[in-house]
Order: sequence, then structure tokens, then C-alpha cells
Amino acid sequence: MNQKSRYTISSFWIYTIFVTLIIDQLSKVLIKAYMPVGSSIDIISDFLHFSYRINPGIAFSWDPFGNSFILLLVSAIAIVLIFKILYDSSEDSLLTQFSLSLIVGGALGNFIDRFFSAFKIMDYRGVIDFIDIGINNYRFYIFNFADSFITVGIILYVISFIRIRLFNDREQKR
Repeated sequence: MNQKSRYTISSFWIYTIFVTLIIDQLSKVLIKAYMPVGSSIDIISDFLHFSYRINPGIAFSWDPFGNSFILLLVSAIAIVLIFKILYDSSEDSLLTQFSLSLIVGGALGNFIDRFFSAFKIMDYRGVIDFIDIGINNYRFYIFNFADSFITVGIILYVISFIRIRLFNDREQKR
């Protein structure tokens, strides 16, 4: 691959990561500014609420370390590793690169919250979660746009991996 097309793909990564970060951080700033912690607003009947919660841990509020600095360090290492995988995927499909860019952008969005929490900046006490989906009394866990980008990125990455495997299997049979 020549330098010009590699630069174009790299700017695609940067754009995707930047857009995911802006959406995530802007939504969190708005929630923090206009809702008290613990409050909830119905957005779409009983299906979608905005419920402002603070998550001091990782997925499902799990805090395996009990220390915000260790969680911050582990998050930073994960971001570097995922970015390395993204960098190594420069020859792969745009779907693979897009999926990894979503994961990096989402991870950076939550990393910013963890950074602010670890250093007690702007009264942060954890990652801001607010998207609350469910039906009647059954509610899914509360998450944010960064979590959504990570989840969609993982799903797309798995799809791209399966497509590559199917393509390679077909090529080998020829």
C-alpha cells in the first residue's frame, strides 16, 4: 500500500475516533449539566429513559481493582493494545478498521471519565452512564454512548473476522 492511501485510511481512523469521542463526551456533559445524579427521565414511553448514574468500575459497575488509578492504568494499556491492532489492520477491510476505530473511540471516551475521576477533576466520581433501555420493570443495564460504540465495534469486528474466514475458506476450496 502506498503512503498516500495509508494516510487516507489513517485520517479515516482519526475522524471516526474523533466523532465517537465528541458524541460521547458532549452527551455526558449535557447529562451532567442538566440532570441530578440518580434522576431519570422518560424519553420513549417506558422503553428508553435517561437515568443518570455514576459507574466507578467497568462493565456492569464491576470494580475488580477497587482503585481508580489501577483501573485508569489498565484502561490505558487496553487502549494502546487496541490501537496497535488498528494500526496493524491498515491492510485489512474498511469494516475491520471502522470497527476497531469505534472500539478505540469508545474506550477513550470512558478513559476520559476515569481520568477525571482518578484525579478528582470537575467532581467526577466515575464513568457517566445514562442510557436506560427496558420494558416495564425489566431494565437492561445503564450505559453510555462510549459503551455503545465499543459494543457495536466488537460486533462489527466479529462480522469482519467471519467474512474474512469465509472468504479464505472459499479461496482455499478453489
